[in-house]
Amino acid sequence: MKVVINRRGQTGPERVKFSEFASINNLTLEVNERARRRDYSGYGNGPVGPLRRYWVHFDRVEAIEGCMLAGYSGNGDTIAEAIRDYAGKLAGARIVHKAMGPDRREFDCPNEWAEEDFSEFDQ
Repeated sequence: MKVVINRRGQTGPERVKFSEFASINNLTLEVNERARRRDYSGYGNGPVGPLRRYWVHFDRVEAIEGCMLAGYSGNGDTIAEAIRDYAGKLAGARIVHKAMGPDRREFDCPNEWAEEDFSEFDQ
């Protein structure tokens, strides 16, 4: 029998690579490319400024913030930049996969990710 005890104030697992964390927990990273505006001025504007070309997130994953779930995503001009942005937002977070389903799972992200090169996605 596998037993996992989650104690209050736990800081998350040891440093692991972002891609290893996703593989271990069977999470799928979704990469999305925004459409360029017709006037070629960029990708539009979001609530905090111009949108970037790519945005990424884990499929069906939200972060727990207090008693609510929040959807995080990473943004970047390259896929690698978007993944690094997303990984930074998830560092130290408690995340939920399939929150409203019978197979709901929760994970603690490490406070800091091990170094990883994502440039292979920008080929």
